[in-house]
This record gives sequence, C-alpha cells and structure tokens, in this order.
Amino acid sequence: IYYAYATYVVAAKAILLSEDIACNTHKKIISDFQEQIVDTGKIKLPYNYEEKTLSINKQEPNLEFAKSLLVDAEEFLNLVVQYRTVSSGEDKQVVESYYKA
Repeated sequence: IYYAYATYVVAAKAILLSEDIACNTHKKIISDFQEQIVDTGKIKLPYNYEEKTLSINKQEPNLEFAKSLLVDAEEFLNLVVQYRTVSSGEDKQVVESYYKA
C-alpha cells in the first residue's frame, strides 16, 4: 500500500516539476496535481486523483485493497510516463530550488 501511495506522489511530483510547478510537501503535490494536471484535462483519470491517493488513510489495510491500489498505481504511472514522453521530446532540467526531496 505504501509503495502504491509513493508511486502516486512521486510520479505526480515529476510531472509538476516538468511543468515548472514548485512543490515540496505531499499535501501540496497531491492538491496541485489534481488542480493543475487532472482538473485541466492534461491527464485524464477515471477517478479523482486526490481522493484515490489519500484513500490509504480511509481504507482498512487488507490484501484486496493493496492489490487494487497497486494495479491502479501501475496504470497511473503508465499514464504519467506516456504524458511525459508526448509532452516533451527531450529531458528538461529541473530547477534546483523546486526540488527538495
């Protein structure tokens, strides 16, 4: 469950940084990705990204939930990679002050 959550946050941060959107906290990454990427239609998801990512706080951890979340996280990562590949033909240097992991 944690690795699925990390996939959602780290992949979202990668897109935000590539769009020159400063982000440093998980909360800001999650809300900015929903507002700046999903709500604007840059990446289309069949669910609310923010709700999905934060579902780990609302769901009792069990095997079924973990498997479902991992499948969704893998699909999300594939969409992010596809978006990044299409939106930029070349690697973009990340502004150092935006990246404080």
